[in-house]
Amino acid sequence: MLPVVDQDGARTFRQITLTAIALIAASLLPSLFGLTGVLYFFGALVVSTGLLQVCLWAASSKSNVRAKWLMHATVLHIPLLLG
Repeated sequence: MLPVVDQDGARTFRQITLTAIALIAASLLPSLFGLTGVLYFFGALVVSTGLLQVCLWAASSKSNVRAKWLMHATVLHIPLLLG
């Protein structure tokens, strides 16, 4: 719904970035509670930080091409995180 009311995309990409930051915290929670090991912690940190980098890269230009890259990155995030 946001792209319809947000013509320049600033609110949309701000929400995308904030959600990616929250996703970093959520993906690290299992390690912080002792449910996973050190390997998962650093893997989750690298993969989630990579997703945040793609979000920031897409937000810097706000083009359709970068939005497609962002979509592909979000699709790859969960399999890489669980792998």
